[in-house]
Amino acid sequence: MALEAAASAPGASIEQLNRLIARRMDDYNTAPQSELGGLSPAQMGRLLYGDWSGGGGLTLNRELTLDDLASANLLHDARTILGLLRDAGVLAVTQAGNLSRAVVKELVPRLRVSRSPFIAEQLELGKVVNEQDVLWLNVLRHVLTMAGLMMRRKGFRITARGRELVAEDRAGELYAKLFETFFRKFNLQVLDRSDRHAGLQGTIAFSFYRLRTCARDWSTPEKLAAEAWLASAMDPLAEYEIKYGDWRHWSFRNRVLGPLVHFGLLEERELPAKEKWERSVEMRKTPLFDRILRFDVGAGAG
Repeated sequence: MALEAAASAPGASIEQLNRLIARRMDDYNTAPQSELGGLSPAQMGRLLYGDWSGGGGLTLNRELTLDDLASANLLHDARTILGLLRDAGVLAVTQAGNLSRAVVKELVPRLRVSRSPFIAEQLELGKVVNEQDVLWLNVLRHVLTMAGLMMRRKGFRITARGRELVAEDRAGELYAKLFETFFRKFNLQVLDRSDRHAGLQGTIAFSFYRLRTCARDWSTPEKLAAEAWLASAMDPLAEYEIKYGDWRHWSFRNRVLGPLVHFGLLEERELPAKEKWERSVEMRKTPLFDRILRFDVGAGAG
């Protein structure tokens, strides 16, 4: 940019060139860019680097009630775990640092996200079920620990902060804490067991921003990934994808769309098909999406 400025203004002084460069930088930073989904670099920076608590491009609403958040299954499950910790005082831990099998057996029937037919059948048959066999129980235990709401000390215990936020009148704060910890601190690559697309998590606020419009109507995960995933945060096609087809949208579905369903911000429906393996789904945002996620990227945004 400096060379272009010098070429366009031969004979200009250093001061004049500096002013010209500053003007061009300002023009660039405030101009919408197609590769940024129509946002300017300045708007994108405001969106990506805020703290989600106010004053940035994305703010989480912490004022909703437990009734408002009734559809947020992950909140329900987090409150169930914290409630058990509060009432029991301490929960047994395995040598590997997980919840004991007895605790898992007690918890799973009370959970929503982790209450799969397969796990329920295993428990009914008296089979051994470990914490790591129940993906979202394992995820939530890590998230609650990262959030400072539970801790491991001669077993698992609730913290003072966890005891505060499990109260019914603090549901909005607990939800926001879980949401922020999950999407910003927990390693989302765990959800699809892949180390690809490392840039997705750091640009996830952009994905939320795009979903507010492109998920208004029922859409497939493939379409939502194409519209709400920042292209520069997506790895190139792998060799097998070049040969067999682009399956990168699965990472977006597992790390972004699926969790948003569990947080109550998206809903999904299964489309009819003759064979079970042919079934696909569509998703759209729920009214809770716009109540929780508030965007302010500045003037000029679409």
